[in-house]
Amino acid sequence: FGIQLGPLLATSAAFSIILGLALQDTLGNLFAGISLQLDKSFEIGDWIEVVQGLQKTVGQVKEVTWRATTLVGWTDETIVIPNRTMANSHIYNFQSGDVPIIRSQMFRLPYGTDLTLAQECLKASVRDIPEIRTLPEPIALVSDNHDSWIGMKLSYYIDNYGAQYTIGHQVLARGLAYLKSNGIEVTHTTLRVIEPPK
Repeated sequence: FGIQLGPLLATSAAFSIILGLALQDTLGNLFAGISLQLDKSFEIGDWIEVVQGLQKTVGQVKEVTWRATTLVGWTDETIVIPNRTMANSHIYNFQSGDVPIIRSQMFRLPYGTDLTLAQECLKASVRDIPEIRTLPEPIALVSDNHDSWIGMKLSYYIDNYGAQYTIGHQVLARGLAYLKSNGIEVTHTTLRVIEPPK
């Protein structure tokens, strides 16, 4: 038909390359989104941590589309992560289930404290917090010591990852109150400054 195929093929090849480069991220997100949905490593409502290198993003899964995954953060902020980034990250899922989430709170006690009494006080302080599991039961153990204090760690188990800071606030407040009501004061690190002789 008198059509020169050389320039047409060259133009088609150039157009294909440009289109392929332009759609690279879009296609990457599309296939990563399909892969994430087939793997079912998380579902809507799960609390997850997305770790890529030194960057960590935490949120509750709100939506998974062909392009991105939407999370809701601690302070109700919306976090949109491209599916390609999700596929190349380490994802830790903290969904509620049979495996509880362990959390802990450190209390610094002065030397001379009755450690058995302190243990009982701390364990008793969390018994009435409904979000904390009774099995496995909370434990309080000496975990550290310093020149001016002994560290006792109260460890407990919860199911709701999203409520950990609210629960932690209750644990700290009730633990301090129980210790104080039993005559045990918490302490803090002290620095002693010695002036050089004149």
